[in-house]
Amino acid sequence: MLYFRHMRRAGRFTVIIVCLTIIYYLYSVFHEQSLHGYKHNNTFSKNVSYVFYNKLFESIDYFKPMDPPEKNRMLMNSFTCKKVGNYGLNDVKKFNHLTFYHLNECYHLDDDQFNNLHQTHNGFMKEIVEQFPNNIINNLNIKGKGIVTVGGGRYSVLLITMLETLRHSGTTLPVEVFIPPKDEGDDEFCNIFLPKLNAKCVYFKDILPSNIVDNIEVKSYQIKAMALVLSTFKDIIFLDADNFAMKNLDNVFDSTIYKETGLVIWPDLWRRFTAPIYYKIADIPYNKDKRVRYSFDDVSPVSRYEKDPTNIDSTSKDSKIPFHDLEGTIADPASESGQMLINKEKHLHTLLLALYYNIYGPMWYYFMFSQGTAGEGDKETFISAAHALNLPYYQVRTPLAFDGFHHDVKMFQGLGLLQHDFIQDYQLHQDLQKLVSENPEKYSKFDPDYDLDITYKKHMLQTQGEKHDDSVDVMFLHASFYKFDAWSLYDQKCFLLGSGEHTRGYTNQRRYGGFDFELFNFKALQNQLCNKDESLRHRDFRYLNEKVSEEDWPKLCAYIDDHVEYLNNTPLPTNK
Repeated sequence: MLYFRHMRRAGRFTVIIVCLTIIYYLYSVFHEQSLHGYKHNNTFSKNVSYVFYNKLFESIDYFKPMDPPEKNRMLMNSFTCKKVGNYGLNDVKKFNHLTFYHLNECYHLDDDQFNNLHQTHNGFMKEIVEQFPNNIINNLNIKGKGIVTVGGGRYSVLLITMLETLRHSGTTLPVEVFIPPKDEGDDEFCNIFLPKLNAKCVYFKDILPSNIVDNIEVKSYQIKAMALVLSTFKDIIFLDADNFAMKNLDNVFDSTIYKETGLVIWPDLWRRFTAPIYYKIADIPYNKDKRVRYSFDDVSPVSRYEKDPTNIDSTSKDSKIPFHDLEGTIADPASESGQMLINKEKHLHTLLLALYYNIYGPMWYYFMFSQGTAGEGDKETFISAAHALNLPYYQVRTPLAFDGFHHDVKMFQGLGLLQHDFIQDYQLHQDLQKLVSENPEKYSKFDPDYDLDITYKKHMLQTQGEKHDDSVDVMFLHASFYKFDAWSLYDQKCFLLGSGEHTRGYTNQRRYGGFDFELFNFKALQNQLCNKDESLRHRDFRYLNEKVSEEDWPKLCAYIDDHVEYLNNTPLPTNK
């Protein structure tokens, strides 16, 4: 949340005159820069930057919505709202829970709440469009291409393996690691470790005026949105600290679909639960009488799965048409924001509106977008912002895959989410559109047994390759469980069976082209934290200093050494 100290007015006339003169000068500088592309110089750019951020945060504060009810369930009609859960993409039996009627019953605002949210949302959206033209970035020292991530605390430790894997992939793009004010202090990490990997720490105080740094508090998901707004890169790959590049990313900005849209979003596992009232708050039109897709299948004609596409009543209590299959809504599935590509010039307003959603996310927008389903937080804020602004974006359609292992006590233990190459995904989608257009009779005919998994994923997708999973490469591995935090791995006995024996966790080597992801990352931890040569160790992290005692370090390093030895002596799986 934001906290601004209220300034007292000066009592004397001379002070007022001086203040007004300064304000007028700064406004003139900002206005001249943004509208006329004033020639860049460092001093001038600093003035523009300070005016820009002061104006931005004043606007965020000014358009703050009213306080929400004490509990989110107070927005729910408990008599008619179906139990909201995590519904899979083809969970047909629960589709009636995803309709306009039921999503609306599960999130309902009274008139005062709606009017306030509508006024503040659209007031802020109008403000950023009018006050911050896209070309202002040319005077904010925003240029080039790079990767943005968030460090500090535990995240800095996670970046040991993330950055080592990034460079192993062949990616050479520079990296900005944003450190929130409360997490400053990992000097060895920032000054010694990161420069070796063409990365650097960026502090809020490096960019924001001191009056904002001193009076702003951002935490959790809000930090990602802040980092994207503050980044000096024009073309950005955002990666969570536990998200690993499995391919060289240097040329992704040259792809056709990125150049066309400037924003690429990856999928989550679940159907979307964004409340219909959001579309009304943001003045986003949708057509309740027109279905345009079946989940992420927007290639098959609607006549393939709707017997009478011209006679759709999507808002009735008995409808089984998911709300987000309607024209004008954001398509399923829900988003997974551990990775994202964005062009800051084309999507400056997207980032500013997403920041607004995140600042007021804990109050209103997180629950409005996800209604308590898995991963509720920032994940829907970026796609929703672009959609509200009617800006282009590309949603990767290839469903995410898993990696993990079978534990003798805990059963299957999921470890990583595999996200796919968006360039290949886009090409596959183009090929499918061509396939349908060349065979209209075959694909337009009503199929009463239409099934997303069988009819679309297996039959249609596999016409484009031997097996769909192999036709689109893995681009990112999001280590969402068993994160590569050395202390947690040791303390929670990760990668150990109930007997205490070591086991291999990442077993889907076929998808990684033979790259032993697990061994590589344990070796990185071994080299950085447990190196026998003390001059090569980098273990002075605030997080580890708080967690690991002097007595614990030998045990932790023994655990890492033992797992490296086990993996070195265990053949890579070949059965997947």
